[in-house]
Amino acid sequence: MPRSFAGSRQDGNHKEIHKLFVELGCQVTDTHAVGKGFPDIVVTGWGQVALVEVKDGSLTPSRRKLTPDEAAWHERCQALVHIVEWPKDAIDVAHGMWLERDQGAFDRWLRGLDKDPAMFALIRERYNL
Repeated sequence: MPRSFAGSRQDGNHKEIHKLFVELGCQVTDTHAVGKGFPDIVVTGWGQVALVEVKDGSLTPSRRKLTPDEAAWHERCQALVHIVEWPKDAIDVAHGMWLERDQGAFDRWLRGLDKDPAMFALIRERYNL
């Protein structure tokens, strides 16, 4: 019987990761219901596109590994698909997108984060700023 993708399972941290990308200034398209191994979210910003597979880092490694459909799609895609398990992984992806665009732009954006002390503290801690 064909699998219905309307009820595709969403990882427990999916909403947190989605929200963090938005807080970091990204546009996020939720694609987890597409199924057939397609990545969970598409993140865009600063002229860059990132395909992101969300996995719950709090689960055991065997419970967060790629499904057969995901592994096959990632292999066929022939493009980088980021595996994001923790908030720091999302920050790394956003940071990489900025670096691909313009280091000066990332620095200007980072200085602007002081308007959100919690986000600024998180990024300062992650990057030892």
